[in-house]
Amino acid sequence: MITLYDAARCPYCARVRIVLAEKGIEVDVVEIDLRDRPDWIYEKNPSGRVPIVEEDGRPLWRLTGVTGAPGQLAVCNVYSQNEADRDWAVRTWQSLRHGG
Repeated sequence: MITLYDAARCPYCARVRIVLAEKGIEVDVVEIDLRDRPDWIYEKNPSGRVPIVEEDGRPLWRLTGVTGAPGQLAVCNVYSQNEADRDWAVRTWQSLRHGG
């Protein structure tokens, strides 16, 4: 299961929510209060920013490139704490773009 660390008023989070909904991907949502971020969020993203998408213990952040019109998906700016997870993220999001 994918976990989305989310903030309701964040436009970047909204983009990720829209793409996941378009693709019919179910996620567990963890709402983050941006005025009072929990300490543990910095373990997932050193900047403490959302959205963070986590699957199989792999947190991915700065998903600002997750955009697109209905049926489309463009990916750039995917970050993780290690290169293997970043490569995995890019492959995963690209497969979603092509209907995966």
